[in-house]
Amino acid sequence: MNNIIESLPSLTTQYPALLLLVKSPGGRLLTANEPYTSASPGSIHLSLNPDTISEDNPVLIASAFPLHSRRRSTLRRTYKCYLTIAMPSSTSLIYSELLFALTNVFCFVYHHASDLNNIVQYLASWVEARKPSAVQCIPPEIVIIITKEGLLSNLARSSTEQFFSGLSFITVRKNELISSKGRSQLLSHLYKASSRVRHKRADRRLLFSAKHFIAFSKIAFNHLLLPEPFKFIKASRLQNPVAPDLAEHLTNFLNLVKSTIASSFILDHYPPGMHAFKSSDVFSTLYKGTCAHAARLALEDTHPDLPASAFINLILKNMNSLYEKYLAGTSAAEIHLQALRKYASKWAGLRSERTCLVCIRRVPQYKLECGHRIYENCIKIFGKASSDNPWRFTADDCFLYQARSRITVLVLAPTAGIGVLCIDGGGVRGIIPITILERLEEAIRLPIPIQEHFKIALGISAGALIIPAMFLKGWRPAECTTAFEHWAGIAFHSGLLGKLRLFPTAGKVFFALLNNALYRAQYLKQVLKDTYGNDTKMLDTSYATSIGAKIGLPVATVSKPSTLLFTNFNGVGEEAVRHGYNVHQGADDVNVWEVARGCTAAPAYFKPKHIEGVGLIQDAAVFGANPLTLAFSELHAAGVSAPQFLINLGTGSAGSPGGPQEDQRPEGKIREALQQIVGDNLIVRLVRLTREALQQTVGNNFIVRLVRAYTSLITGRRSWEDFRRSIKRSSAIDRYFRLDVTFKGPEPMLDDVKIIPELKNIVRADEGLSQAINEIARCITASLFYFKLESVPEQRSDGFSGAGHILCFRKRSDPALEALSDKLARSSARFLVNGVAVPGDITDPSFWDGDGNFKKRITFKVNKEIVISLRVQGCREHPISGAPFSVSKLVTAQGLNAHFRKRELHEDGPVCLKRKRLLRSSKAYLA
Repeated sequence: MNNIIESLPSLTTQYPALLLLVKSPGGRLLTANEPYTSASPGSIHLSLNPDTISEDNPVLIASAFPLHSRRRSTLRRTYKCYLTIAMPSSTSLIYSELLFALTNVFCFVYHHASDLNNIVQYLASWVEARKPSAVQCIPPEIVIIITKEGLLSNLARSSTEQFFSGLSFITVRKNELISSKGRSQLLSHLYKASSRVRHKRADRRLLFSAKHFIAFSKIAFNHLLLPEPFKFIKASRLQNPVAPDLAEHLTNFLNLVKSTIASSFILDHYPPGMHAFKSSDVFSTLYKGTCAHAARLALEDTHPDLPASAFINLILKNMNSLYEKYLAGTSAAEIHLQALRKYASKWAGLRSERTCLVCIRRVPQYKLECGHRIYENCIKIFGKASSDNPWRFTADDCFLYQARSRITVLVLAPTAGIGVLCIDGGGVRGIIPITILERLEEAIRLPIPIQEHFKIALGISAGALIIPAMFLKGWRPAECTTAFEHWAGIAFHSGLLGKLRLFPTAGKVFFALLNNALYRAQYLKQVLKDTYGNDTKMLDTSYATSIGAKIGLPVATVSKPSTLLFTNFNGVGEEAVRHGYNVHQGADDVNVWEVARGCTAAPAYFKPKHIEGVGLIQDAAVFGANPLTLAFSELHAAGVSAPQFLINLGTGSAGSPGGPQEDQRPEGKIREALQQIVGDNLIVRLVRLTREALQQTVGNNFIVRLVRAYTSLITGRRSWEDFRRSIKRSSAIDRYFRLDVTFKGPEPMLDDVKIIPELKNIVRADEGLSQAINEIARCITASLFYFKLESVPEQRSDGFSGAGHILCFRKRSDPALEALSDKLARSSARFLVNGVAVPGDITDPSFWDGDGNFKKRITFKVNKEIVISLRVQGCREHPISGAPFSVSKLVTAQGLNAHFRKRELHEDGPVCLKRKRLLRSSKAYLA
């Protein structure tokens, strides 16, 4: 069947009509020009009327030969090694489930009155196999070619009306069945019956296109041996099931408001392109059980005497009423918005941090200016897509009560990859990764802030100061450098202790014992408040929201030591893949400055920070200074197996322990010169011996050993080396980079503010970084492009063949697009598909569309994987965003195999307009 239907010119706009002719044993075929065949019992012969192949409703004619044998096979009871399930016969299942909703007309052609008993048996068995609750589609008509009606009295007409669209009889003489006149008369009658069923299905928006015809038949065929009835509604949601934690979200919402749940179900189940299954069937199939569970949870404490059924019936009643609006032409999105605005005055004071009040189906990710929190897909559905960038969505007002709340969200293209940034901790040495980012931004040579290339970013300790500055504030690395030097000078302000000339170290230790830290946190607290504001929350709309970046700031809890991650996306993600740490989520939204203060509370340097509802927190570097493992866990929690590229920025590592240490500071050079003059002087030798004796006495003191161990833990190099050893795919190693510098000797102290200028000079003068930075710059440049299939690739014996377009994330209105084009043209860059260069260069007109956006069409023939890359002359190639691509994953990512549309896909324009276009086309078809 599928092969015949796939031969139609348009699978999405043609709606096949299936006429099924059920034959009796020994019965002749319908048409005289068909050869007589000895059909095996249980077979179905299918053909396509060639005269209708290009019409909107091509006609499929099937001749079926049901099983008539009543023989049964048995096994001896003593050897019962199987499970017996009471279920209808396979023949009844095929006709009542697989073919019932796909067929327009069932036609029985019999030449002998004695065969009428078979008709009764067939229809009775189908009715028995198909209970009333299973009828979710417009049923077919029954047409019987016979000379007498009386023999059908055993089957009540009311039963047929309940399960079939109609029952009719036509008289065709036996000798006329094989004549052209008789055949035309019969076909005309069948076409009229088919047309009646088709119009009924069109009225209820239950016409199946050829694409849906194929999908339903495949799913139904695989379902035949299962004991439960096949449900078309469930089949239409296999690739987009109801949220597994829907009961939890409904319970949260029931405590706030109940009346908009019905409209949220309409929004959930009827996106553009979905069939208009009856609302009561949809509710009972998908939502009733969940609502009952949620009602019991919500009412057991406040109204234990109130039955859950009352609440369920109320929702169903509302849903049925809204369903009529949907059938009348109002989109599901508009229906839901109307329901929300109906109670606009009550939404202002309602809040939920765990459930999005707009869709009532997901954990919210973003916080609006008005205080409400919403899920990302709600912005895609109800917001406005940018005319320049299809992945950027904006909303000017709150969807709940229309308060002014502007937000801009950039969502990830479904086939795109993700860049990851990890910054180590290290006190004042945090100036090193900032300076490296400055060099990287310069190497890319595009008017794009460096942070826009990363979709996930985490930093520990000093790195946790850099990340929010870049992603929440939107500061470029140069701005961060200036701010960081200012922060360090204030945070490590010594006060009177800095003026001690006699026993300065002992004075600091004594102060730390009294104060529980070397430095007062009030200075750092004030500078962080000045930077981020007193009341700016982690979930507030920020620069990160507008560029689609997720950031994570880890801390260590004090009472029960563990890692806690604060995020700007409310910790949304798959909890099962998060191991060894917790993600802050829920009602206790915290200020950015408080989180930053806790991230930098290094033991011995600053006191732990107490946050209301969270407890005491401190620097996460006590568990390790590299956030690499956390970054991968969050990547997996977002449903991504591996990053497009990952950059880990270190804060400097010590050189070889046995190697000489060269002091570059002026006082060090003077000291070295004096030692050369008086190096063997008696007094000098005595001082040296005294110092060595003191070192041996206190060198192994437990405090010294603790400080030494903690200092070694601050470096993130060890985590990186462990990670590199764990990588199994050699191809992935080329995408993961660590940029760091090596000191000639031990690392500088975390609070040595005076060494910051020297650290910047070390980074800028390090030639060893240049090659890696240039390599990363080319990798990031390639990731500015992504790929999109035109259609599902054709599968052949030797692989797949298809076509698609290489597109660019930067659009015509972005100055970066012109700069990128010039850069690639000057470097003679070429795109490659599985190692073969794409003809032409970026300046050719074929690489651009009529709107001035980059768009290059390519064709491919591959086995399983498509590798699209960009190569600059004289350098190795780098994959574009998302590459390499698995054909099956590409198809799934774009939703090309989602026959009934996923609710997340609203890429064809505003939902309201699309709904109206569908309605107009339906009316035009009926006319």
